[in-house]
Amino acid sequence: MSASSITTHDTIAVLAPLSASEADASGIDVNFYDGDPQQGGTLFDVERMPFIEQDSSFTLQTSFQTSPCGVHQVFVTINEGQASEVVRRAPPVRVVCSQSMLRTPVGSAGQKLYLK
Repeated sequence: MSASSITTHDTIAVLAPLSASEADASGIDVNFYDGDPQQGGTLFDVERMPFIEQDSSFTLQTSFQTSPCGVHQVFVTINEGQASEVVRRAPPVRVVCSQSMLRTPVGSAGQKLYLK
């Protein structure tokens, strides 16, 4: 992401690169959360990847609308609740609000957030 602060109601793209390095992978469930899912984070999208061939990769993309004001951290869980579960998080994003922003929502910011 090119900026660490954006305004309320902006939409940012969340990109989650997936790869299958040791074997083919199938039936991959990917859950996107606003906040740590172990600490009450809010699920905002679910994607399913039917198949990734060994030594291949694919990048999932979803949108996250930044509301309310404050610091947000996006988490992604892959195959949640299974032995193969993986959790990744993106750098925190600060959603800035002012009185004028509360009266007039701002449109899409076009920002991209990359998960590590």
